[in-house]
Amino acid sequence: MRVPTAERRQQLIEAAVELMRRNGVEAVTLRAIAQEAGAPLATLHYCFRDKDELMRAAAQHWLGQFMQDSIPERLPLEAGLRATVRRISEAFWASLRAGSEDFRAQIELVTWAVRGGMHPMLAASMYAHHEEKLGEVFAAALEAAGEQSSIDPGILARSYVAAIDGITLQFVAEPENPRLPEVFDLMMESLLTQADV
Repeated sequence: MRVPTAERRQQLIEAAVELMRRNGVEAVTLRAIAQEAGAPLATLHYCFRDKDELMRAAAQHWLGQFMQDSIPERLPLEAGLRATVRRISEAFWASLRAGSEDFRAQIELVTWAVRGGMHPMLAASMYAHHEEKLGEVFAAALEAAGEQSSIDPGILARSYVAAIDGITLQFVAEPENPRLPEVFDLMMESLLTQADV
């Protein structure tokens, strides 16, 4: 039975994401993606011009998933920015502990995107998307609670993502380090104190 092109593209994208999670970005080949998706290699070449196009599509798909998963559905917006950031941080920490291989692969994806200047706009767009979505949540929390922040929500969101990057790298390197939760908590508290909320 013939699979519609849009459905096959999605299958190939999801296969690429799964292989990146499992084996790392550098280990992903077109042949491996086709095999993971249960599709002929020729079909992959029909759906995507080349590996770069498929990897860009996979990165964008993964980013959307990550943002959806990293911002809990029920946020205490009415309780203000501090409570909202704390809830997002709890969800992030739980996700990191549950599946650091996802985060390791995302680090590899950013590195792959910027190495040799191949896809610098992809990496930049990933961070811009994080800043936009988290900034919207932070602004909504401030408005819902009638609060004001001394830091622009977008800048606060970018700072938050920078803190997440740092703690993710350390966790991937030392997942059993008992001090990392305290370090992460200190970074979050520092941001919130600077925001004066």
